[in-house]
Amino acid sequence: MHSRIAIFFATLLAAPAAAQTAPVANVCTAPEYRQLDFWVGDWEARFDDGMGGTATGSNVITRILGDCAIEEKFDGHPGVPLIGRSLSIWDVQIRAWRQTWVDDKGGVFLLTGGPAGKEFVLATAPFGEGGNTRLRMVFTDIAADSFAWLWQKTEDGGQTWKTNWRIDYRRRAK
Repeated sequence: MHSRIAIFFATLLAAPAAAQTAPVANVCTAPEYRQLDFWVGDWEARFDDGMGGTATGSNVITRILGDCAIEEKFDGHPGVPLIGRSLSIWDVQIRAWRQTWVDDKGGVFLLTGGPAGKEFVLATAPFGEGGNTRLRMVFTDIAADSFAWLWQKTEDGGQTWKTNWRIDYRRRAK
């Protein structure tokens, strides 16, 4: 009886170790998972310093979790005192991208979207009085080593958008 119990526990303990060494197939191979590949890289971020000059920061974007998600590490220093992180993933359930952004100022944004013509747009759900306010980020002028990023706001349900912050990205040399 004791030997059967010992064999049972030995088998139980060995199973997780065997499972950890087995190769795992990458499940995130659909073309949609590549739609944000233009963003992956090490970037210099240039933006208006608010006093008529130009300030710089950096942004490092990497693929993580078996190429299923994209992690952003934004550092606005020395241009602006803002550090933020985001995780983005293609959500098969709703057939759209989702991003969660958090920063060192207590900011948190939940955005959804994807390709829109030659741009890539992620937007918040409507909020505020009457649900007419939304925020969005727009990746535009996308090229191999550069793009522009716009942080925009609407208060009329999306009829008009105002750009509150523009960042011009240039890929850093390797």
